[in-house]
This record gives sequence, structure tokens and C-alpha cells, in this order.
Amino acid sequence: MMSNNGSPRQSASLSIQATRSTKSDNASYEQEDSEVASERTVQKKRPQFYSQYFKRYELMIEFTNLRNPSHCPSGIYIMPSLDNMNVWYGSIFVHKGYYRNGIFKFKIAIPQEYPDKAPSVDFINDVFHPLVDVYRRFSLKQRFPQWTPHKDFISHILHYIKSSFKKSVLDNLQQHNCPNQEAWLMYRNKPEVFAEFAKNCAEYSVMDSNLYGDHQGSSSIRFNKLSDQKFEELKTMILNRSVHPGGGSENETEEQSFTPGRSNETPTRVV
Repeated sequence: MMSNNGSPRQSASLSIQATRSTKSDNASYEQEDSEVASERTVQKKRPQFYSQYFKRYELMIEFTNLRNPSHCPSGIYIMPSLDNMNVWYGSIFVHKGYYRNGIFKFKIAIPQEYPDKAPSVDFINDVFHPLVDVYRRFSLKQRFPQWTPHKDFISHILHYIKSSFKKSVLDNLQQHNCPNQEAWLMYRNKPEVFAEFAKNCAEYSVMDSNLYGDHQGSSSIRFNKLSDQKFEELKTMILNRSVHPGGGSENETEEQSFTPGRSNETPTRVV
């Protein structure tokens, strides 16, 4: 027997309305959850964008700081690529040791993850050296067994590149850190033969085809031959400066003609 509180039709109607209400509430909650999730996704993306922006800014500051002589070792020119801030081109002038009188060009590739990930260094010309493999990649393993962000910097790499041509560093290279085993064994067992190889390497580096050749299309450092007229102009400028120290700057812009690039910027250098 049916109770007087309501008919079966009324009960069914109330049940349908309750179901619809529940579905509506669920849909509303799902929409809110979706909006919250979307907002969180945007928030997650924002730090990544800002992170890349600040990393690039920090990289520009790091390059600017290389103008400080204590940051950029003497005998090195360094400048970013003409079209990529994450690629730097450099040249090192070696004045002493096995590789004296050599001029070696190199490229530093800086990953997007820098400073969390270490840059890589590749020589542009062939270099017979225990730390340089057959692909001209310069090994950082001994000096930086584990790259530490905000403690290790590109300036430290530049100092290591310079010191790697010195006898004190060559003497202490560990075999397992040297990709060129032939060069390492030769240095250890036949130093006089190694010295001859290094001398030939230095002479090869200053040949016209290597020094003035366009090996890297986007390289920001180029070497041009100095004409007799330009040499006389520079000599006169230097003599005038020595006679009148702190004098006028009429010919100061000629200084960068030793290693001109294709941009208006002057390479960071201390020679």
C-alpha cells in the first residue's frame, strides 16, 4: 500500500531533479578544477620563460665581466658569435713553452641549461695535445670533474685553456682524463719527440691558410694581413703615445685592426 506522503510519480520527479542538480554541481566543480589546473600550468610555464630570460642576461653580464683583466687571461681574445649569444669564438696567443708562437682558434658552445650544465670547447684548427681528441674537442674533465653552477664560470675555462699549454699542467695530466692517449704517452715517454710535434703544431697554426682562412662563417674574430702602410701608421701611433703619454685619441680606433671582426664591437682581450 502506498503512503499518503507522495505518489510514485512525485518521487520519481524529485529523484530526477536531484540527479540533475548533482550533475550540474559536478560539472561546475570540474570546470573550476580545470580552470585551477590551467592557471597552475601557466604559473609553471612563467618561471621557465623568466628563467631563460635571466640566464641570457647573466650570460651577457659574464661576458662583460671578461673585460676585467683578472677574469680574462692575457693572450686571449674572446667574443660572441655574430648571430648567437650562446656561441663564443676565441683565439689564444701562446708565447712560451712547447707551443710558443702558436695562435690557436677555438669555439665555446654554451648550452641553454648553462650555468647548470658545462659549456664545451672545440678548437677550430688541429692541435696535437693530450686534452684534444680527434674531433678537436678540448677535455675539461681534469679541471672540472663535476661542473658546479655559480661556482664554475667561463672565465675559469679560459684560464684552463691557457694553462693547458704550460709544462706545469702537462706534467700533471692524468692518463684517464686525456682523450689523446698518443699525445699523453709521447709526452711522458718521448718528450723530445712531443716537443717537435708541438712545434710543428704551432707553426701550422700561423700558416696563412689557417690564420686568415674563413673556417667559421659566423666567427666574430677574423685575422687580416697588415699592409706596410697600416704597419707604418700603427708604428707612428705607438711612438707618439710613448712620447706623449695620455695624449690625444685621434688614432685610437686603429688598435683593433690587429684582429678585426665583422661587427663594430671590440673583442674582449688582454694581450
